[in-house]
Amino acid sequence: MNRYSEVILGVLVIVLLLLSYSFWHQIRFISRAQTMSAGRFEFFTLKHGGVLTANDAAYIEPWMTFDFVSVVFKVPAAYLQSRLQISDSRYPRVTISRYSRSANLDVNSVTIKVRNAVRAYLTATTTSARQ
Repeated sequence: MNRYSEVILGVLVIVLLLLSYSFWHQIRFISRAQTMSAGRFEFFTLKHGGVLTANDAAYIEPWMTFDFVSVVFKVPAAYLQSRLQISDSRYPRVTISRYSRSANLDVNSVTIKVRNAVRAYLTATTTSARQ
């Protein structure tokens, strides 16, 4: 190998190591955030005896899939899809954040819209169950 090839190979190895470290660090951060959020959900489901209310919609976070939100809050996936006008073929097995990015929408705005849709559904079904 000539000197030029050795330098290029060395630079590529260093770049690969830096990218690997960065990827590992991001995975650790995401994993920790999901664990904390999942822990909060477990607390609230236990606190309410497994039944979440419209007020608990505040705990919906971008890492959650629409399917997860649908199951945990007992909101039909078709309701969320219709209410939020989602046409993504991955729905409901796509996270709120991934859907937002692919649709070029603000993640926080979409998360708020999901929370509001869940609140509206739970409020309407709770109200109609009382009547």
